[in-house]
Amino acid sequence: MSSNDLVNLMEKCKEDFYQTENKKTFFKKSQKMDCAKKVSETFPIEKMIDTTIYIIPNTNKIILNYPIFKLYATEKIYPNIIEKIMTLYEILLETYSTYEVHFILDTFTITAAERYKNVINMFCKGCINSRKNYIDYLHKMYIYYTPSMIESISTILKPFIDPLVTERLVYYSKAESKSLLEKLHMS
Repeated sequence: MSSNDLVNLMEKCKEDFYQTENKKTFFKKSQKMDCAKKVSETFPIEKMIDTTIYIIPNTNKIILNYPIFKLYATEKIYPNIIEKIMTLYEILLETYSTYEVHFILDTFTITAAERYKNVINMFCKGCINSRKNYIDYLHKMYIYYTPSMIESISTILKPFIDPLVTERLVYYSKAESKSLLEKLHMS
């Protein structure tokens, strides 16, 4: 099954969940997590993670795709996700002296930052506490589809994020992101 097929099936599972559960307008956090749990129990975790987090072949670039992540990410599988990212860092650092992270943040909101701040905190601690401080090897972190509320989101996440990462952030607007990602995948 291709990555696109898997994502389409995950989206269908999400739609089916909301058809039977009547999507809430307010107090949606628990319902979103219930939906993610349903998706995570329906498809192989490793396949979903591999579709969300991957290296662009023959480059030092890692893609992290939030729109796919949010379909299945639950507290239970956060350690698997963090382990995958760190494994990819190790793979890249065997060949390259630095790596880049290309983060697709389409649809990321302030409430998403609140919902996922635990995994972000776990990940940041993991990077700092690893035998290699991965932040030292980060060349740039590119943010695609930068949320309009990035200042507020940054305030929520600032306590966890190393200031060196903040200095290495490059933001791309929603208007330019699609074409830049297409070029990135062609490189």
